[in-house]
Amino acid sequence: PAGRTVSVSVEGRARLIDETPTEPTVALTMPAGVFARLYGGRVAPADVSDDIRIDGDGELAQRVLSELAVTM
Repeated sequence: PAGRTVSVSVEGRARLIDETPTEPTVALTMPAGVFARLYGGRVAPADVSDDIRIDGDGELAQRVLSELAVTM
């Protein structure tokens, strides 16, 4: 399995951080395939909401999910 924890801090711009905070503002948990589809802009967050666990600030989670797609 492709399990991995990625910790991000956002202070203006998002950046990866080495250690996961003990009490993060929000934690999103999803299968790797769902993350790849969201990141690639192949699916809307609402279409895979049953596969995403949100712990913490739900409004922030929705904002993160809605901005997750990256196009290069």
